[in-house]
Amino acid sequence: SKGSDRNAITRIVSAHLKAFWVGDAEPFLFVLIGASVSVTFLNGTIVGQSLAVLIVGLCVRLLVSVLCVYTKQFTQGERLFISMAWLPKATVQAAIGAVALDAARARLLDLEKTHLANSTAISEAKTNVQHGQNILTLAVLAILVTAPIGAALIALCGPRLLDRESGGAEERVEEEEKDELRQDRSTNELNFAEDSSDESKLEFEAELTSRI
Repeated sequence: SKGSDRNAITRIVSAHLKAFWVGDAEPFLFVLIGASVSVTFLNGTIVGQSLAVLIVGLCVRLLVSVLCVYTKQFTQGERLFISMAWLPKATVQAAIGAVALDAARARLLDLEKTHLANSTAISEAKTNVQHGQNILTLAVLAILVTAPIGAALIALCGPRLLDRESGGAEERVEEEEKDELRQDRSTNELNFAEDSSDESKLEFEAELTSRI
């Protein structure tokens, strides 16, 4: 059928794109990011401030992640695991971490080529280059800190926080709904039995009264 053919084509294309990304594009991207980082730009102040911003951001993200999945479809362990699974940062930071630095360098190069540019504009452009370098430093630190820690947390905490025998969230919700239906049915049957017994008593009393 058309649906099965479309699904098969989707799986084939997805497999090829995944192989290209893992085998070629992703290593090339991280190599370029590594080449853009210079140790000479690093200093204790910038690294310390970057780590402070990173830690505060990760704490807020961890809390928000738990709140976003705080529903009855997930157990407490699953909520904690989801928040930890969202902890690692790498691909997005590697892709856009150097955008600000590239734009600042391009602006500085244009000003240096233009002889009419004043010293103030060139000085501001150099300051922007430094800011771009700081942003790239923060992106690289985010990768170096969160990627290994997140991978370790997922590998170590996954088997402990996730229950393989309990099934998925949808299955648990279905079971809960079935249990509620069973309870409602039992309650209705009990009420019907009580109502029936009351009617029988009334009929019996009425028959006795008529005889008397």
